[in-house]
Amino acid sequence: TLLNQSLAQLALGTFTDNGGPVFTRALGANSVLIDAGRNVYAAGNEDAIGGNRIAGNRVDIGAVEQQLMVTNTFDAGFGSLRAAVDAANANADHNTITFAANLAGQTITLLTELGLTSDITIDGDVNNDNIADITLSGGTTTRIIHQTVGDTDVKLMSLTLTGGSSSVGAAIFSYSNAGSLEIRNSNLLNNV
Repeated sequence: TLLNQSLAQLALGTFTDNGGPVFTRALGANSVLIDAGRNVYAAGNEDAIGGNRIAGNRVDIGAVEQQLMVTNTFDAGFGSLRAAVDAANANADHNTITFAANLAGQTITLLTELGLTSDITIDGDVNNDNIADITLSGGTTTRIIHQTVGDTDVKLMSLTLTGGSSSVGAAIFSYSNAGSLEIRNSNLLNNV
């Protein structure tokens, strides 16, 4: 049961703009509130930020369903691309990371590369027109994407990758035995 859970086990984020019209508290990746609700009233509805109300096996308890949707341009923390990648890497299933519509045309500047260790699709097309809506930048100081583990399937869709910097694989580095890497409707610009 959820009675007698510590605040750490609830893993509630700060009351902030996680996307959508109202401030909410996002759930951390290991929150006991994930998949802890009852689906009977949730099917077909949206959460407070416009995402699917049921993103896993069962509805989460709270206003925001924990899903792999990026809701801000921060390098880390709740709603960030890095947090979504970390959650996807911790899950054995294939995961798709999407972006909130209000991020269209914005740039996420990374301080360090994103290491992809599981089957992941990162889809930067927020309005389904097959055009890159999201830009990922290495800020001319770091590689952007690193596919690090063998037998992983990675899809990068509708993204602009720019400002990546590394002596090998400035925008993307994928080992020859890392599995498959598919890039669709994306731009790779000014990576050195």
